[in-house]
Amino acid sequence: MDEETGYLIINNALDRMLFNVFGFLVSLYSLNIEWKKEHNPMYKAYCDINEHMSCSRVLTSEYARGFGLVSILFGKNSALNIRNCTLGLFFYLFQILLASTQFNLSTVIVIACGFS
Repeated sequence: MDEETGYLIINNALDRMLFNVFGFLVSLYSLNIEWKKEHNPMYKAYCDINEHMSCSRVLTSEYARGFGLVSILFGKNSALNIRNCTLGLFFYLFQILLASTQFNLSTVIVIACGFS
């Protein structure tokens, strides 16, 4: 336990790794929901609580691909118009790889987080 703050701090590298693995799993679950909802419009995800609180509704909206901007700029069928959760998978995988290196890459990590 940190005496100044009173919080339990395991290890900065381990904390980063755990949060990035959690983000990767959430992105993977989101991708799974998108695929299932595209193939079966009646699919109900665990995070669909009611008609006003529905993650599958968000994940299948126009903003779920290219943040809603790529289709406006480059067209709906552009190769750049990929799913946001796919971008999340790549981002978290990149962060996991950076966290697992022995080198001090904190500047690269901060820049990647800024772009995200």
